[in-house]
Amino acid sequence: MSDLIGNELPNETLVFMDKDKGPQPLKILDFCKGKKIVIFGVPGAFTPTCSTYQLPGFEENYETIIDNNIDEVYVSSVNDSFVMNAWFDSLGISMVQPIADGNADFTRQMGMLVKKEPVCFGYRSQRYSMVVDNGRVEMIFVEEGKEVRKGALLAQINDSGLQEQLEQLVIQTNFAKENFERVQRLWDNNIGSEMQYL
Repeated sequence: MSDLIGNELPNETLVFMDKDKGPQPLKILDFCKGKKIVIFGVPGAFTPTCSTYQLPGFEENYETIIDNNIDEVYVSSVNDSFVMNAWFDSLGISMVQPIADGNADFTRQMGMLVKKEPVCFGYRSQRYSMVVDNGRVEMIFVEEGKEVRKGALLAQINDSGLQEQLEQLVIQTNFAKENFERVQRLWDNNIGSEMQYL
């Protein structure tokens, strides 16, 4: 996955929900053109950790992220656009925007697709966050568990100014990592149910 740094995103078709026109398919590179954005991936809409910590955390820090030379913030999940919008509506999310990867094509090409068969989820996305500048991956963080490496920072950026500007993004990623490790300890000790760990 570290070979993503500096390279273009895989130009797969994702679905963006237009309030007037409904679901709109769009090639990701067309969408990213001329913008610096944050994309973060989650295992699924309505899952406890994503709904309690990750998505609300980015919404809460949205303005801080935007103030640091970022144009927009998006969440991607292997769900359809109707489920994604219902999830956003249920949490009152208005600034972060959803992107649906219903066929998992983008997630697969990113190398982020993992099996969630123990909880009957099939294939889903790992948790990750990345900064994308004009379609190219500038930095990426991946939260890793049983299927992947544990919380590794895949690349250090050379521009210390950008790293400072994106401090809030890093804080949110670390928060998600700490929460994952807490859940992992519960899992390892057989505390709670499998559905609590998504």
